[in-house]
Amino acid sequence: MVFKNNIKDLMTVGSSNFFASIINSLFWLYLASILLKTDYGELGLFMSIANIGAAVSLLGMRTTVVVYESKNENILPSSFIVILISSSISAFILSLFTNNLFIGILIIGMTVFELLLGGLIAKQRFRDFSISRLLRSVITIVLALILYHQIGIDGILIGYFFGTLIILKDVKSLLKNKKISFSIMKQKISFILEAYTSTLSHVFFLWGDKIIIGLVFGFTILANYHFAMQFLYLLDTIPRTFATYFTPKEAAGEKNKKIKVFSILIAILITIISVIAVPYGVMEFLPNYEESIVPMQILSLALIPLSISGIQQAEFFGQEKSRPVLLGGIMEASLYIISLVVLGQLYGLIGMATSFLIAVWIRVSFNFFFSKKFAYN
Repeated sequence: MVFKNNIKDLMTVGSSNFFASIINSLFWLYLASILLKTDYGELGLFMSIANIGAAVSLLGMRTTVVVYESKNENILPSSFIVILISSSISAFILSLFTNNLFIGILIIGMTVFELLLGGLIAKQRFRDFSISRLLRSVITIVLALILYHQIGIDGILIGYFFGTLIILKDVKSLLKNKKISFSIMKQKISFILEAYTSTLSHVFFLWGDKIIIGLVFGFTILANYHFAMQFLYLLDTIPRTFATYFTPKEAAGEKNKKIKVFSILIAILITIISVIAVPYGVMEFLPNYEESIVPMQILSLALIPLSISGIQQAEFFGQEKSRPVLLGGIMEASLYIISLVVLGQLYGLIGMATSFLIAVWIRVSFNFFFSKKFAYN
């Protein structure tokens, strides 16, 4: 019965992540078909800046909320106040830096959305989590398409901002009858700092590459790589779902070994299907992105280590051991960015995709080493 209930919860989270990713991926594929490659690359750069800005503003609070609210420790209200201040500061600075007010506004929306989503996960309100994810995607795409045809790329950024506002429906239920206590945050400062740094390294790992590629290789190359990475983000729904599901379970002391094995087998199956199907799909629907086929196949292979790594990190966080996640994230991001530039110059898009694959497998090995170390300590 327990296994059946776990599968049900996992399917609830997984289906919302999957359908939200499908909606977002189709949207980006549509944009790839109507935008010039340079414009598509520029939009990818804007979204990368927004995602990194939101990660900076979150201050590691989402992970902290997931772990400690799962243990019934009242850390969400104070975290909410702190990230409102930090996101406003980040929004102001990046709006001036990019000369684009809408990037700043989007950062505030994304920061609040992610923190409150963490609150839903912590309370294992998987149905509310799923509804918020799906509604955000639908609202974002509808408004972004409407506004894009009116004011261009800025309209897409505005659409993304309005999509994040759907999470406000859960503010009252998450914060009701809870007192603001900054003393609780003070007690968790070590965990918060480590979670913050590991989150920054992870987000820079996923989004920082777009900034570097845009600056070093140009927007046309960035468009091809961003297109390939969008396919990986679709596949990455699987490991993200596992990590989302397992973190509060681990924090509550539940191990779920059968579900972990099941999740890895699913990742292997999807990887095989993706590698085979990619060439046919691209040549049928977007042949002008033919250069992205092999990079997409290489990135598909990263799904397996991403899934394993997501489970490993959930176990670390559940045990309140954020340091291996921090160190692994820094190592992974550093290795990827360095090899991205080197292999990108030598082998182009294939070299960039290969650098990502190498980095995620090394991260899995690193996590395995630390898990064994903790097992014997």
